[in-house]
Amino acid sequence: MWGHGYTCVYVIPPSQVNGTRSRYGQSGARSDPGDAFVLADMLRTDRGRLQVWHPDHVLTRQVVRLSNRLRAVLWRYYPAALAVFGGLDSQLEFG
Repeated sequence: MWGHGYTCVYVIPPSQVNGTRSRYGQSGARSDPGDAFVLADMLRTDRGRLQVWHPDHVLTRQVVRLSNRLRAVLWRYYPAALAVFGGLDSQLEFG
């Protein structure tokens, strides 16, 4: 979205949406149009409590992309390697 010119992108946790949904009805029923209304109204009324998301540095995004690609290749061809290492971004300790 950032690459398409949007300058204010908000990440709203699902728990916050679920807590706010009770303002608009008691049934608890969910639908895409209803959720879109809740999110839009949250941005309208609660914008001061929400935090704008900013993308990571270009180098960070490239490292994450390569790490995800390596994880996918390992999962497909050598899944035991993923079980040995806790994470591809963790430090290896010898000794």
